[in-house]
Amino acid sequence: MALLLSMCFFAPLTFAANSVLHYKPKIVTLTGIVKIKTFPGAPGYESVAAGDDIESGPYLILDHPIDVVVSPNDAIDTNAETEKDLKIIQITGGDDDDNWDDKYVGKRVQITGMLFHAISGHHHTQVLIEAKHFETFN
Repeated sequence: MALLLSMCFFAPLTFAANSVLHYKPKIVTLTGIVKIKTFPGAPGYESVAAGDDIESGPYLILDHPIDVVVSPNDAIDTNAETEKDLKIIQITGGDDDDNWDDKYVGKRVQITGMLFHAISGHHHTQVLIEAKHFETFN
């Protein structure tokens, strides 16, 4: 009886591990909601109130957190490092249409592309996706 009670008590405590993905040239597919986020830009990348430019762009709020690890097959990127428990990814690239992000903002999408690590002050998440294909969900 004690064994049965302990099994019922501890069974709900199991956790799913984050998906483990790799940087480019690996192609990945991520799912989530596209949101426009605003961050301070040049010159200091710290405070819009203090005079920094406003940088707005599309971000994918992931359905499930991911881990991105460096592997020997990743493109040579001295900046790449393992990042864990990511919940938001900045989106770069996309359709040739200048307003592609307007088509997807607020929608649940599946984005296929390649991941790369942040390399400049214009990158506002540790990992970004260079988007190649979008698909919306109802």
